[in-house]
Parts: sequence; C-alpha cells; structure tokens
Amino acid sequence: MVSFVGRQAELAALSLAVERASSGDGGSLTIIEGEAGIGKTRLCEEMELVARQVGARVVWSHCQEGTGQPAYWPWTQILRSLSGEDTDGQIMDRQQSAARIIAAHIPELADLADVVASPSAVEYEREQFQLRDSICTLVLAYAAEFPLLLIFDDIHWADSSSMATLNMLSERIRTNRVVAIGTARPPDPGSPTSVALTGLKRVQGSVWVPLAGLNEAQARELFESTSSRSGTTRGLVEAVRLSEGNPFFLTELAASWEQLDLDRSLTIPASAVDVVSSRLSAVPTDAINILHTAALLGREFDIPRLTAMFSSTENQAVADAIEIGLRRRIIEERDYSQGRYRFIHEITRQVLVRRGSTIDRAKLHAQIAEELEKFFGDRAIENASEIAFHWRESGAFGDAESRARWAVTAGTRALDAYAYNSAHEQFEYAMNTSRDLTDERLVAEAREGMGRSLAALERGGEAVEFLAAAFDYFRSSGETDRAIAIAQMFLSSPAGLAGMASLQEQALKIPHIDESAAALVKVPLARALAVVFDDYDRATEMLKEVIDLGRRTDNPSLEMYAAGHGTQMAGFQMRME
Repeated sequence: MVSFVGRQAELAALSLAVERASSGDGGSLTIIEGEAGIGKTRLCEEMELVARQVGARVVWSHCQEGTGQPAYWPWTQILRSLSGEDTDGQIMDRQQSAARIIAAHIPELADLADVVASPSAVEYEREQFQLRDSICTLVLAYAAEFPLLLIFDDIHWADSSSMATLNMLSERIRTNRVVAIGTARPPDPGSPTSVALTGLKRVQGSVWVPLAGLNEAQARELFESTSSRSGTTRGLVEAVRLSEGNPFFLTELAASWEQLDLDRSLTIPASAVDVVSSRLSAVPTDAINILHTAALLGREFDIPRLTAMFSSTENQAVADAIEIGLRRRIIEERDYSQGRYRFIHEITRQVLVRRGSTIDRAKLHAQIAEELEKFFGDRAIENASEIAFHWRESGAFGDAESRARWAVTAGTRALDAYAYNSAHEQFEYAMNTSRDLTDERLVAEAREGMGRSLAALERGGEAVEFLAAAFDYFRSSGETDRAIAIAQMFLSSPAGLAGMASLQEQALKIPHIDESAAALVKVPLARALAVVFDDYDRATEMLKEVIDLGRRTDNPSLEMYAAGHGTQMAGFQMRME
C-alpha cells in the first residue's frame, strides 16, 4: 500500500465521526471531493483501519464508468456484503418485508427473498419510494446489531436512483450507528451529478471535505518514500512541479522516473498518461493484451470472467498476466477465494482501456459481449446491463439486433428497479438502432419501453406516440394481453391523458377482454373523460362499474384504485350511492 502522507486533519475528523457513531452518539455523512489521484480512496483505506479498531464493520462499494453497471449497483454491493455478516440469518428473517421488495426489483439481489418481480404500471413514485425505503430499512437493521462504516467510492459515477437512496439514508443515520463516506470528483456545474452531490451536501449534519494537493514538504516525503532509489534534487523538484501535489501522479513519477524524458515538457493531466504509459511500456505485450481486456471488463474483475474471453490454451498466459500486474502494482487482490482483482487506480485502467485503435476496441467489445452471453448462460438476463454495455460499445462492428435486444432487456430491468433515467437511456439507444432492424416485434418492445420510461419521468406527452405504436403492433399481432397492459397505464399530464384515451377506447373493444383487465383500462380512461373532455357522466358511470366489480369479486384494491382517482378529479365529486 502507498505510504499515507498528509491528510492528518481530515483523518482525525473522520475518525471522530466513526468513534461517535460506534458509541451510539449518532451517525453522519461525509463527501470527500477532489480530482483523480488526489487521495480520496487512500484516505478511506486509512479510515477502514480506524473503524475496525473501534469494532465497526466496514463495507465498500465501488462505482465504475464505462462498464454497464446496473441501477443500484453501489447498494447491491453494500447489501451483498452485509448479508454475509448475517451468519445466522436472523436479521434477514426480521426484515422479510423489506427484503422481498428489494429482491423483487433489483435482479442482482434476487436471492434475498423468494419472490418474482411484479412492477405496477401505475403508482411509480410510491413504489420507487418503497424500494429506497426498504434499502435504508435493511441497512439500519444491520446497524442496530453493529456499527457500520459504509464507503461509496467514486459516487460521481453512481446512477441517480442510487444517489437518491443515499440522500434518504443520510437523513436517517443521524440517530443510528452508521457513518457513510462518499468519494467524488468535482462534477461539471449544472450536471445531474452536481445537483445530486449538492443535495447530499445540504443534508443536515453532512460534512464536505475538499482535498487539494499535498504541500511541498509532504510531496517530497511521499516521493522519497515511494521511489526505488534516491532521486536527484532535480528529480524531486520536477516531480513536485509536475504533480502539483497529486499523490497518484507523484507515486507514478517515482516508480518510472528513469523512463521519462526530462528534456521534454510534461503537463497535467497529459503527464499522468505519459507516466502511466511509461510504466506499462515495460510490461510484456502478451500481458498487456490480457490486462487490456480486463480493463474493458471494469475496474474490478474476476478470473472466471476474464478467462472466458480467451481459449483454454491461454489460461497460463492469463495467470502470468495477473502475476505481472500484481508485482508491478497495476492491480491488487480483492478476494482470493472468488478470484477477484481490482485496478489500483482508475487512471491506470483508463490508459489500458484506450490502448489500440477505436476499431480494434469496438471489435473486442463485440467479442466480449458474445462471450459474456455464453459465460452467464441462464443468468444472462440478470447481467443484462453489462452485456448491453459491451454490445453498445461495439458500434457498427456488433450485430444490430443484439445491440437493440440487450438494450431493451437492460432497460426493462431498470424499469423494474424504478431506475427511470437508466431505463430511458437504454430504450433511447434501442430506438436509435431500430432503423437497422428487421424484427418488428423487437422494435415494438423498444417503443413500449421508451414510452414507459418517458411516462415514469413525467413526460407523458412524449410517451404517447411510442405507447400507441407499440399498442397497435401487439394488438394486430394477436398479443392482446400486452396491448391491454399498455392501455392500463395512467399518464397524469393532460397531454398524456388525452393521448392515451384513444387507445384505451380501442382496448375496451378487444374481443373477450377479461373483466378485471378491462376495469384497469376504464380507470385512467375515466380520468381522461372527466379532466380533459369534461364528460363527467360517462366518467362516473365507468368508475362506479369498476367499484361494483371490486365489491362483487372481493377485490378491495380495485375498488380503492377507482375511488381514489374519482376523488382526485378537480371539480368532480363522484357520487358513491
């Protein structure tokens, strides 16, 4: 591990927060912000040692850029680790309600409870809140048993749903034994990440810790403790100047100083790439090729997945590359039993990712996508985000149908998890690919997903066009159940209500439509008739039909659904008698 130099004041403040939480005086949230390589993760590693000394359990999560991580990925890692601490299963037994909700909507955590996902076409906001609330409830249940230090590394790459959940948790940990630390790079002003981080910083009791470069004395100390041999005075001065006190750049300069050309001018951040590239140039080509593939798999990778990318005759070459990577401090071991490794720094991974031409990378992404489909087998759909990412990065060198199909699959999984922004991105990509498709059903699936994601993002006016096209296809192709499910959607905006009314009228004319299914179409249609078209008489009649059906079939949820919409119609009082 790289020497820990400076940051003593920050370490002391964070240590006090962990000690307070462990003693029952309340938890807190801290955001550590700084540029790449400034030492955010290294500070958290020191905090892990402090936390363990006072009896706290430490759980890490790592967000990644350019790997296709699914929605709620940081929370998936947190909850997986915590479930391993629950050796007798008592905590999970007491929190079955929360576990079922989580398992139903986050496929990567489906083993938490024996359930099947069944997302509703309505009540998006309420169900999304329930999922986030369940995650917080389960985390706090563990905190009731032992103090927790949760580390969210690189949260600037987290999805918006994960950030919203962290915001919810931060409001609740002030009276619990939980300290949460998030590391982030400074975001672009006005970006969604900037807005999310600002929201976290404004939570009562949260702390923002900006990290700047080491001062000259600290930079010299780190360089000398890392360098393989004593540097010249010129070397020390030049290293401090080039790095501007950035610890990562300093350690890379110290490790590869002899390979650098001091006669040419290096600048930040180009110098970081130059320094890393200089170190990597000493690695044999075969090992670099394997580490390049590992870098495309993500900052964290495992041996089974990596070896799946190569023939069985190359297993020894993979093992040799891992050994070289460990010896040269390019990667580090995370879990030997699972064969899990991690690139020590994201900058190193990015330099490896960018190796070779754009065309060669695209072809390799296509190969990785194909191999991952085989590797995951029956679990491929559970890992749809990862597979979809590699198909997407393959561009024109990947099969268009595969690119679109996996984007639709990943988008559907994101919808199930109420990660609407992530879902919209996937379906938007699928729609952009649709002009190259001959499979009309796949295009209809993409349109339906696009419409559903837009509706969930409260863009009902835009959603109608996609939903109507999907409805027409499924109705005409004989998949009437799917067409009716689209017609049951409730779009709250006037434009959405008006646009859906036409296809809802058509859905009610589908031969042999089930009575209960028809009732779920009548409720949003009644809302449109009253609010948009001022036809209160017909709206009242429809809602009363649904309420009567609910009572007749002993279905109180159906009765409540209809009555709830009736009472929410502005200027409209539904007569229940």
